[in-house]
Amino acid sequence: MEFEFDYESKLIELATQINNRTYQPKPSTVFMINKPVKREIFAADFSDRVVHHLICRAIYLDETFA
Repeated sequence: MEFEFDYESKLIELATQINNRTYQPKPSTVFMINKPVKREIFAADFSDRVVHHLICRAIYLDETFA
């Protein structure tokens, strides 16, 4: 994984983009699987998954302590 090789600087860069409101999601990776049935998968980039977890955690905490 590319993100893993230099994760500290990648996280700092991602945080800067979020704080500056310049973050843009990257294109998904598309591939096919055949089990249990044939279907098309759209996998988000790893950095987009990090942002997704950040958003989910913020929403959960807001709802928990509202």
